Amino acid sequence: IFSVDVNQHSRRIATGGADKKCRIWRLLENGKIEFLSSIDRHGNSVNCVRFSPDGKFLATASDDGWLFIWKLTDSVPKPEFGEEITLNKEVWKIEKAIRGHKKDIYDISWSPDSQ
Repeated sequence: IFSVDVNQHSRRIATGGADKKCRIWRLLENGKIEFLSSIDRHGNSVNCVRFSPDGKFLATASDDGWLFIWKLTDSVPKPEFGEEITLNKEVWKIEKAIRGHKKDIYDISWSPDSQ
């Protein structure tokens, strides 16, 4: 795991790492952690994950030079082709895809107004 961020509004935790994935978890009232979703659109290690200050968006950045802004949807998770079931409990969609760097992105910072 290269990066961890906590969404104070929803008790969600995002992690990013060398497996090219961002995973979303929720901290439950009893202190346990529940898996919610795996996001795997990056082509290389996910170096940084950051929730926006208002909690509505998640930004992920990678060694592949891409920065994605994600938003939680109301969609019901469906199995991928070839899968019988999905472990995902929620669906995140890309709001914006930004390719401003040719290589590694190591950090992300949101403005206080989540812009």
